[in-house]
Amino acid sequence: MHHHHDRHANTEGARSPFEQDGPPPAGGGPRDRCRETRTSRPARYTCVIDVMVLLHRDDGRVLLLRRAGDVYASGLLAPPGGHLEADETVVDGALREVREEVGLRLDPDELEFCHLVHHRGPRGEARLGVVFTAQRWEGEPRNLEPAKCSALVWADPACPPADCVPYTAAVLTRFVTGALLSTHGWAV
Repeated sequence: MHHHHDRHANTEGARSPFEQDGPPPAGGGPRDRCRETRTSRPARYTCVIDVMVLLHRDDGRVLLLRRAGDVYASGLLAPPGGHLEADETVVDGALREVREEVGLRLDPDELEFCHLVHHRGPRGEARLGVVFTAQRWEGEPRNLEPAKCSALVWADPACPPADCVPYTAAVLTRFVTGALLSTHGWAV
């Protein structure tokens, strides 16, 4: 038998997710809104897709890159990864990022999906992070993008370094617990 547990149920001061604060939108009643939707549909929801790979060593540590230069979260640690390019699957994107950033050619069969994080980017934009793990690869990772990365660090995912990109720390914590889905950076 399946038990459904809603961890958001009945929190103090809870409100329906459909309630909105503040005055009704300008333009007045529902009739105006109906007329508007007939002529112009709201833009379809879009979301940037990020791919990340946790290269997981036999001693349990994962590879993090210290970001450098004029980039978001410069100086902080994050796994190899980046945003998906057009006409690329999440697997292809993950393989490309690992190859470009640390010079490893992974076999697609070695990539294992481990987590999905729905997070907000630096400008508040919605992003989906697809996180893979790999435990086997040929050669040693090396820093192929010194302008964007100042160091490679093998970190214990159970104790994420204090200087991780915030959602990276959240992803590492979920990775350790085996959770498949998380959200990060959204208003509670």
